[in-house]
Amino acid sequence: MSDPVTAIVVSDLHLGERDSVFSRGEDPDVEFAPQPAETLACLLAAALAGQGEQAEYLILAGDVLDFSQASRTAAFLGFKSFLEQVAPLFRTLIYVPGNHDHHVWVALQEEARIFAQIRQGQPVLPYYDAFVPTIEAAGLVLPASIGGTTPADGHFVSRPIGVRTFLYALLPDSARDRSMDFLVAYPNVHFRLGDRRVLVTHGHFFEDAWTLVTDALPQSLAAGPMTYAELERFNSPFTEFGWYLLGQAGRLSELLEEAWKELHVRPGGPFPNLDRVAGEIGAFLDERLDFTPARRTGLRRFFANRVAAPVAEWTSDRIIDLLLAVAKKLLAAQATIQGDHNLPGSALRDLPDVFASPRTAAKAARFLEMAEAAPEPFYPTDLVYGHTHVPAAGLTLETPAGPVVVSNTGGWLVDNTDARQLALSRPAIAAVERRGTIRQIEVGWPEEAQFAAVASRVPNEAAFRREVKALVWRALASIL
Repeated sequence: MSDPVTAIVVSDLHLGERDSVFSRGEDPDVEFAPQPAETLACLLAAALAGQGEQAEYLILAGDVLDFSQASRTAAFLGFKSFLEQVAPLFRTLIYVPGNHDHHVWVALQEEARIFAQIRQGQPVLPYYDAFVPTIEAAGLVLPASIGGTTPADGHFVSRPIGVRTFLYALLPDSARDRSMDFLVAYPNVHFRLGDRRVLVTHGHFFEDAWTLVTDALPQSLAAGPMTYAELERFNSPFTEFGWYLLGQAGRLSELLEEAWKELHVRPGGPFPNLDRVAGEIGAFLDERLDFTPARRTGLRRFFANRVAAPVAEWTSDRIIDLLLAVAKKLLAAQATIQGDHNLPGSALRDLPDVFASPRTAAKAARFLEMAEAAPEPFYPTDLVYGHTHVPAAGLTLETPAGPVVVSNTGGWLVDNTDARQLALSRPAIAAVERRGTIRQIEVGWPEEAQFAAVASRVPNEAAFRREVKALVWRALASIL
């Protein structure tokens, strides 16, 4: 018999994105599809059977809302509908944002540290950047205050937790009536249960794209060992720009999404949208690099006009071409599967064991070391994360503190046209048991042959995506 479950962890729902399992319709008319959420709720209810009216914790481990490729309207409406299905099963909801919903974390800090302060006639406070609670057998342990390790600023969380945030209004009436706690944590949640120490995070900080600034300026930004707050503070501007602001920019967002999907679906090309964008950027730069010589006379004017200016123009054209080629190469590394997975910037997506890459393993180990260096040291024995969309259980990550057992919660997105990757990139549910052990709950999903059969009879890409979504919905419904 399985040990009672303390917490359920799911991630990468990508609510609002048209390729999410929880979406139906096409942009801009994406709607929430209730049937997959009902299936998930039934799976969770079965896993929690016999544990009372509600289980303790549901942890949403990032990319629950999708702001990079979905409208805010579709994302928040989808989240509200999702919560109506699953919130009744739990007493406490903990949301750990990822890269696609990073703006939730920024918006909550703005609300608490800026807007609420102004409304109360108080000085604006700095962001707290990182907020890491711990779950123990006795319950949820919060840091002494939001924004520091001491209660000096006098700013404590309210009870029920989260009631003052805009997210709390998305809970169903029944959850609010029973004062359900709704906590947002970042970038981790920690468990101390028995002899196990479980760290739950989204996982984007294991990938080069989300630590670009701190990777590029390790000495200039170093003022001692890196903390979670500094990791977030230094890299947040890039994350916000790339995965929120550009995702809500209308036609620009659509163009970038089209170019990105060209790389992901057709790694060998052609890239008509990307090439067009690169060409326009190159023309823009070339136009503004003006090498018209200054007014000179005689031999100096002849040399400037006939030698220096043409050489400078030719050189600038080659440099622009080189920079654009490098940019396209880096983008391709982010979007496509790399053979040895050791290239700088290579994507974590679609790989069963990302820690087979020494580079990625080292980055993850450094991330876990930040927990060990915290004021209250936390030595994880287990890691649960998402982000890659490929579920895993029982993997091992070697760290200086010893081996860490790794589980991945997969993803609920069908944004690929390759049958193998559609079968590989699938959801899973992680159950953290009372003793701290991790048990993975399987989710019904089509096999590779089923996806390949759809591909063989539906050559049109748009029709293929619709057929794949219907196939996945049938597989989910079949497990009930």
